[in-house]
Amino acid sequence: MTNLTKEQILQQLAGGTVMAGWSAIAQVGRDQINQLLSDQWLQSYTNQTFIEPMSMAFDLDEGGQLRGEFRNLVFGPPQLYFEEANLLSAVTTVRMTLLSGDYIQHAYLPGSPPVLLRAHSVNEAMRYAVSAHIELKLQQSVSGQYTQLVLALSDARTDTLQCDLGTTDYASKQIGKAVYDHWLNQPSARQVYTLVEFDGEDYASMSPKSIKVLTQRAPWGAKTDKLFKDKAASEGDGAVVLMMQLRSHLL
Repeated sequence: MTNLTKEQILQQLAGGTVMAGWSAIAQVGRDQINQLLSDQWLQSYTNQTFIEPMSMAFDLDEGGQLRGEFRNLVFGPPQLYFEEANLLSAVTTVRMTLLSGDYIQHAYLPGSPPVLLRAHSVNEAMRYAVSAHIELKLQQSVSGQYTQLVLALSDARTDTLQCDLGTTDYASKQIGKAVYDHWLNQPSARQVYTLVEFDGEDYASMSPKSIKVLTQRAPWGAKTDKLFKDKAASEGDGAVVLMMQLRSHLL
């Protein structure tokens, strides 16, 4: 509905219920979700369950003549953006800022020693980030009591991985894939963040018995072609929408 005018939206609403057979619809806004993710990220340092700093070299071109390297790269908390969400799936864009570390780039030419092309530290103020599309999913807790809505870094779509440190589209994707490999090398529990949790043993009439998860961009959160570090704060605003069938269906 983000492409409809106010008059068109009002006309659709006047045509009847928007519940589409669901008992309840809830939404969790981007600011609330990202604050929750930041809190879990901070807690991971207390619990020593954070994603370890990354030190890895990787190719930046198809011929292997250009190579990049991260040394002790520290990632910030995952943050959700909804600029491409359309209420048809639970896919969202996840970005993780590069907080600190060193980035080195060398050229390897035949018959010559490596040539240093670029070497500098990165910090949070530079707003470099790695991003990917990830579909949020529902899963059962280990005990089976809770239904959890989770963000799993291992679910990143590999064809959408990129990092704006890359000077070409290919290099950007190569850096993103290298970071993804680093994520996969972490213990599985460090790759997962819990966004919402429902108690499956809560039999109150207003508790959900089935849930469908969708993502929706806000009307003012449309995508632009600007680099992540230059984007407006409103870009990518949106929400996670929870379509729920309650134990006592009131409609």
